Amino acid sequence: MIETFLTAFDPSDLPGTSIDPLGFERGYLFLADKILPGLTNVASRQHVLLSIERILWLCRHHTAASITLAELANDPVMLVVKTNLPARVQRLLDILDHGTMPGFRENLDRLSDVRRFLEAASGAVQDNSAFVEAVITRHADVQHGKFDRGRRKMPWLERINSRIQLTMTRSGGMNREAADPAHINPHPYRLRAADAFISASTKGMAS
Repeated sequence: MIETFLTAFDPSDLPGTSIDPLGFERGYLFLADKILPGLTNVASRQHVLLSIERILWLCRHHTAASITLAELANDPVMLVVKTNLPARVQRLLDILDHGTMPGFRENLDRLSDVRRFLEAASGAVQDNSAFVEAVITRHADVQHGKFDRGRRKMPWLERINSRIQLTMTRSGGMNREAADPAHINPHPYRLRAADAFISASTKGMAS
């Protein structure tokens, strides 16, 4: 349960840009505060973030500075993401659907956009083109909802026919290759509350 709410991005890897490329921060801060008040999450699950990190990495290091949908379909890292994502999303949806405490259920509609994206992405894993489109569209929507000096931010990636390529916008993301969900590391930002919770729980069980 606690691992769900650890951030999946390490800000030390980022060149001063967004650490929330798929727009999970608001929803997961809300959910985390319901389950473990004071424990902050600034992104979301490792698998879905690994997908956009992988696309960014491949585009940056491909000789054509872009990647085809066919290449992504056969990429072993993307295959891991698409294999594991549906069960993990379903676990989250079960928590949202079956939680019964009034305090937990209050204002859960604030997670509706995150939920729609996760359902769309996990439902598209058998169709590589649809899965990649879901991830890139979500990222574009999130970026367009942000402003920098009065202008809407542009997405880091765009699809042109069967290729995914970097845009002219300075992209964020990690400065090293992430080839496994475990490579999307938690970081210590505001985790003292979590440490205190774990410590108190351990002492309580021992007493």
